[in-house]
Amino acid sequence: VVNARLDKSGDVDSFAVMLSAGQTLIASVEAYVLESPLDAVLKVTDARGVQQPWIHDGRTLDPFLVYTARAAGRYTVQVMGFPHPATTEIRFHGNDKCVYRLHLNCGPFLSHTMPLGVSRSGHTKLGLYGWNFAGDTPRELEWTNEHPDNSNLVLSLRAPTLENTWKL
Repeated sequence: VVNARLDKSGDVDSFAVMLSAGQTLIASVEAYVLESPLDAVLKVTDARGVQQPWIHDGRTLDPFLVYTARAAGRYTVQVMGFPHPATTEIRFHGNDKCVYRLHLNCGPFLSHTMPLGVSRSGHTKLGLYGWNFAGDTPRELEWTNEHPDNSNLVLSLRAPTLENTWKL
C-alpha cells in the first residue's frame, strides 16, 4: 500500500514492480472514496515502456486492474488522473488535495463468493473465487453466524490466506 499525492498539474507517479512470467498483479487506486478531487487512471507498462493494460474507472471512479505478465521483468505501474468533478480541460490534474492510496498485490485475492450472501442463522458454505489462489489457498469456507440476533446487513469476510476483505 502506497499513500501518495499528485502534487501539480500534469503529474504522473510511477512505481516499479518485478513480475515473473505468468504472475498476476492486482492493482487498485482509492481516490474518489477518499473524497480526493481526482478521477484516477491506472496503467502498466513493460520494461520497454510499452503500455500494457490501463483502466480509468472500476466499481466507482477509482480504477481496479488485474494483469498477468507475459514475460518476467520490470513493470511500471503509473497513477495519473483528471479533475473530479470534471472540467473542460484535457490534461492530467494535480494539487495538494489530490491524495490517493495505491494497492499492489500478487497474493491470493478474493473477487466474489458463491453464494453472494450468507444466512443470518446457521451455516453457509461459500465457494471462494478470485486470483492467485495457490494450492494452499482454500477454495471453500464454512461461515457460521455466531450472533443470529445481529441486525447487520453487511458482514466482512476475512480469511487469513487472503490479501483482501470481502463484504457479504
